[in-house]
Amino acid sequence: VKVYNRQTVQVSLMLNTWPVISAFANDPDVTREAATSSVLLPLDPGDRVSLRLRRGNLLGGWKYSSFSGFLIFPL
Repeated sequence: VKVYNRQTVQVSLMLNTWPVISAFANDPDVTREAATSSVLLPLDPGDRVSLRLRRGNLLGGWKYSSFSGFLIFPL
């Protein structure tokens, strides 16, 4: 995630309804800041993975925040 204008943002990766890991950016002394996190998750059929904005604002059209998922082992 990328933050502008001394804002605070926290994004959590959710597995079903449970937060697994978060990315947090907040530095009042800089105008731009970035945060990143990564995790390997064992998933079962029917599991749902999503991102949840915990703090901050989401503005449409920003190209700097991304989410990727990869299959490590074949099912």
